[in-house]
Amino acid sequence: MDTLILDDMPPQEPEHPRKGGIFTDKTREALANALEHHSSYEIGRLKMILALIWTYRWGYSTPTILDLVVGGNGHGNIASRLLKAGYIERFGIYLGSRFDALPRWITVLTPDGVREAEANVDHLVHHLHRHSGERIQRSNLVHDLRVQRFTLRNLSGAPFGNSCGHDEGYLFVPRKGVGKVVGFMSPAELGEVSLGSKLPDAVWLMPDGKRLAIEVELTAKWGWEFDITLERTVNLIRNDTYQGVLIVTRSKSIQKRYESAFAGGQPVRRWVKNLERKYVRREDEDSVIESRVADAISVVLRSDL
Repeated sequence: MDTLILDDMPPQEPEHPRKGGIFTDKTREALANALEHHSSYEIGRLKMILALIWTYRWGYSTPTILDLVVGGNGHGNIASRLLKAGYIERFGIYLGSRFDALPRWITVLTPDGVREAEANVDHLVHHLHRHSGERIQRSNLVHDLRVQRFTLRNLSGAPFGNSCGHDEGYLFVPRKGVGKVVGFMSPAELGEVSLGSKLPDAVWLMPDGKRLAIEVELTAKWGWEFDITLERTVNLIRNDTYQGVLIVTRSKSIQKRYESAFAGGQPVRRWVKNLERKYVRREDEDSVIESRVADAISVVLRSDL
C-alpha cells in the first residue's frame, strides 16, 4: 500500500466532513474575523481555546505539545497562560531514567477548562480521567504522548503560521513522503470497539474522506498477545471499519517482523478466553490474511517517533 495515500482504494465520503480537525466551525469563524481585524488579543484568546480543545479531545497532554499545537516553540508558554487562568492543572511525573522519554509535567483540564472547551467543540467527549491526573495510567504515558506528537506532526495547514523553528515544518505541515492529514479522532472519540477488533491509537482523516487507523508499536509483542493483536488489526479492514492501517515503529526488527506477519497468505491464529478467563487456541477458527487486507496495512519506520 502506498503509505498514507491509499490511492488504490475507492474514496469514501466522510460522515462528518470537518470532524476531527483542530478548528471547529465556531473557532474557524472567530479566527478569520480576528485575522481580518488584526486583533492580537483575539488571536491569543483563540490559541488558548485551541490548546483547551486539544487537551479535551485527548484527555491530557503536556506543556510542550500544547505550545506546538498553537505554533509556539515548545517552551510551554500557552500552558502557563492556561494554568494562570485556571483552565488546566498540571501533575509532575517522576523522571526515573533519563532515557524513558517521560515529560516533566502532564496537563489536564479543570472543570472551568472543560466548560470552556465544550463551548467550542463540535462533538462532546467523555473521559473518565478528565479531572484527575492521578487516574491516568502512567505506564501508557510515553506511548500515548508519542501518538499525540506524531498526529500533530502530520496534520495539514498552519493556522498561526509555521513559527516553531523546524525546517521540515513541524507544526501541521506533513513531512516529505507523508500524505496530508486533515483531521483526527482520539481513542476517546471513537466510541465502542467492533467485536473482534481493536481500538486504534488514533484515526487520521484523509483529504478524500478515507479513515486511517494508526498503531504505534514501541515494544515487541509475543505469543498469544501478538496473535490477538494481529487478528484484531486485520479485523479493522475485514470489518470495513477503516480504509487502511498504518503501523509505526522506531525499531527495524519490529518493522521487519510486522511486515512479514501482515503479508498476504500469512496465518491469523485464533485465541479465545475460556470459562477460567484464560486464552486458549482455536485452531479450527484460524484463517489467512487476504490480499486486500494485506494491501491496506503498511508498516513504516520513523526515527522521529
